[in-house]
Amino acid sequence: MGYDQATMLVYRAAYSLISANAYDPTGQDGHFAWCVAAPNGADVAKALLG
Repeated sequence: MGYDQATMLVYRAAYSLISANAYDPTGQDGHFAWCVAAPNGADVAKALLG
């Protein structure tokens, strides 16, 4: 895609926050669980914290 990995990881974190209950407002579809876990990954945390 032409973007560096750190930028894509920041985008992943932003997407997870924005879309956490976009598909199921009660959070029962599995997407919410992914969204909660995504920013906690070591690679994402490192990209967010610099």
